[in-house]
Parts: sequence; structure tokens; C-alpha cells
Amino acid sequence: MTFLGIHRKRINKRMPIAKRAIRKGDIIFFRYEGKLRSGNYMALVLSIWPVQAKMSEQKVHALSLNNLSLPLFKRLIRSIGTPGIVQDEIKKMSYFRVLIPEGRGINEKFYRQKIRRIAKRADVYRTFNLRDIKTPKLVDYLYDEKIVETKDED
Repeated sequence: MTFLGIHRKRINKRMPIAKRAIRKGDIIFFRYEGKLRSGNYMALVLSIWPVQAKMSEQKVHALSLNNLSLPLFKRLIRSIGTPGIVQDEIKKMSYFRVLIPEGRGINEKFYRQKIRRIAKRADVYRTFNLRDIKTPKLVDYLYDEKIVETKDED
């Protein structure tokens, strides 16, 4: 079953983004034209590897929201910890992105502790060739207020 329609309803804004500007924690909407699969995808970017390689050699490791139900997605965000969501800005567009830990060894630990459980329940883990991603758009996703930590200004 596809959950793309459910997640598309939760899009606040979309903005075209360069492939080089995609970062960990971003939710992107794109058209994928690979050898085995093609179609529209919405994905939570976990990492882009290898970092210093040519774009034709880079892979985007992500969770496909097409196959991830909303309750499982919320559970994943809550399991990341506090704050799981941070507000960011790019080209005058303010958006929320998922806070994914950085650093060697931390990625593997994060995958084992947080992602593997979700990936076993639903077929969501995907590796995309960056060169086959067409028209990527950065998504400002509407998270529940319970998930988003906001800073109180005094």
C-alpha cells in the first residue's frame, strides 16, 4: 500500500533545490528514473555517500515515505529524541528538518537503534542514485505540534 497521498497532504511548502544542496534530515519530493524503478517519491534523507565523490557516483540513503505509514513516521521522529525536529532556512524558505546525528560510527549506531526497527516493519529503506533523481523539491512538512519542540522567547 502506498502512503504518498497521505504524506502529500501534509506538505506546507515545496521549493526546488539543487542536488548538491540536499542534506541529512531533509524531506524531498522528486521524480526517480532508475533502471529498475521509476516514479514519484517523497523521502527522508538519511545520508549521501560518498561525500566527496562525483555526483554520478553518489547514493542517497533514505526512508521512502511512499511506504511509511503516518503512525510509524511519527514513532520514528519521537524515537530520535529531543529535539527530533529543528527549524532551518534556505533561500528565504523556513522549513523543519529531522535532526539526524552526524559523525563516523554514529550513523551506524543510529541505523541499528532507530531505523532498523522501522525498516523491518515496512519496506521503507531505499538507496537512490543521485544522478537519477530528477526535479528534487525541498518539502516543508507539517509535523504535529507534539513532535516539534519550539523555543520560548522571553
